Amino acid sequence: MAVNDWIAQYMADLFRREPRNVGIFVEADGEIVTRFLGTGESGGVDGRKLRGRVEYVDVYKQWVEFWTTEIRTASVPEVLALSGPHYRVVDGGVVDDAAPHELADVADYLFGLLVSETRIARDVFATEEDAPAAQLQSEVLDAFRAENIITTGTTVAEVPHPIRRSIVVVGSKNVEYRPAFTQENGRLYLMETIDFTTTKKKTARDHAGWTAYAFSDVSASRPSEPIAIVKVTEQDLAEAEDVRNGMRVLQNEARVVNWLEPTERQAFIEERKAVAYDTTH
Repeated sequence: MAVNDWIAQYMADLFRREPRNVGIFVEADGEIVTRFLGTGESGGVDGRKLRGRVEYVDVYKQWVEFWTTEIRTASVPEVLALSGPHYRVVDGGVVDDAAPHELADVADYLFGLLVSETRIARDVFATEEDAPAAQLQSEVLDAFRAENIITTGTTVAEVPHPIRRSIVVVGSKNVEYRPAFTQENGRLYLMETIDFTTTKKKTARDHAGWTAYAFSDVSASRPSEPIAIVKVTEQDLAEAEDVRNGMRVLQNEARVVNWLEPTERQAFIEERKAVAYDTTH
């Protein structure tokens, strides 16, 4: 299922024209879910949550009420056309391959990514606290170190185009991401690790879905080659729908390397070495 999304923005300074994202609309098959800054479970706006973000809370409340009503009674183009100078709605794009029951999850994720104060902390990529993905990330790191093609805090690769770890990259929507590894040589190579052998299959699927979203967003802003480094077994694919769904969304947006396959793993490492030493770009 394809999910369309739109971003509600507030522009405090019309001269500087620096909009702030304050809300998200998502739609699929006629169903619409909204999320707005400063709203609670009841849907009402809590002005205490808007301090430092919105100058005139009463005006913001009116816009939230207007957007919420109009998005359900008018077409999206009409809502886009009715935007004012300080408040507007812009097209955010499409999230592919979401399951029908996940529309609210997509809204929550996009809100956390694009609107929430903690959006940067909530990276779509794995964190060190994500044990299975962190273990896979450690194995990949060790392989890069063995070839001396990675620059980290403790080692400097003496190659023209080394791999780097946890570097911030910016997508087309001006959102920051931290993939596990990056490498630049004529284009940006994005590498992220996803472990489907974990017992938490849904967590791995979500990690895959949001990674695919980030890959797509970054690729829309600059020449990129996304690479998903996964651990997945035939049993995982046969028995877990979450694994099949996660692999499908990754394959739509990235090249997938199965770290459990020795031939794939070695070919990937050799490719990274070739890129690291290639001086033609």
